[in-house]
Amino acid sequence: MSAPTSGRRLPPLPAWSGVASIAWALEAARRVKSAWPSVETARSSGQVLALRVALWRAGVPFVHREKTIALAFPSFPDAMRIVPAKVIDSLAPLPASVRDEARLRGCWESCLVEREAVNGSVDVIVMSGLPGAGKDTWLRTHHPELPIVSLDALREELSIAHGEEEERLRKASFERMTQHLAVRRPFAWNSTLLRERERRSLIAWLHRNGARVTLVSLEVSARVQASQNQHRDAVVPEAALARMLSRWEPVLPGEAFAERFFEDGRPVSFSE
Repeated sequence: MSAPTSGRRLPPLPAWSGVASIAWALEAARRVKSAWPSVETARSSGQVLALRVALWRAGVPFVHREKTIALAFPSFPDAMRIVPAKVIDSLAPLPASVRDEARLRGCWESCLVEREAVNGSVDVIVMSGLPGAGKDTWLRTHHPELPIVSLDALREELSIAHGEEEERLRKASFERMTQHLAVRRPFAWNSTLLRERERRSLIAWLHRNGARVTLVSLEVSARVQASQNQHRDAVVPEAALARMLSRWEPVLPGEAFAERFFEDGRPVSFSE
């Protein structure tokens, strides 16, 4: 990992505010870009994911972290979900066609894309977060009334070892969700869901089947995550966690009907 990506070389973190966060992310992104002149090289070599993990381990708050990544490696429309297009344009001028599309979609001034209309009548909570982030605890605290479809619980119930009979496990989880939806019973889905395409596939299925999804993202610091993982009933080995981190794509605004973000137990927002 190149020196400009370390927490010690990034500018000091400001007290949180929308303006201060954008200013911090702009400066951090400039330093990152100086380390990797070619954005495509950085992407293809996995440096975007490596940067995310490095910033997380350095203790950089996730809103600052994701805005830095979006500014350093802009792509439309993903980066513009969290950083207004005009801010990205000030760092690296965007093609005229992208500017026009950003204005058309309301992403020039706003940091959120327009959500698709969702007509679902059953409220479903979908959890996302690394092992040890506190997903079980959050559900017990905030929604003790909800039945939970949990992949870990299903593995134990069906005596399926990690990495085995994944298709059987997937089928069982969808059968449980279908049962809840058939009687219009709200419920929660609990698994790591670390990749955006996995979340998109699940949420699209839920929307098609009458659900209205609130996606809950939980993050904790690397130190807290390591400690809480060690106190889980099923500890995730370091090698397995490293594989998870290598494909980690945290929740961003615009993925579901609604999102809620928590960091170290506190609610946070991209749009403050």
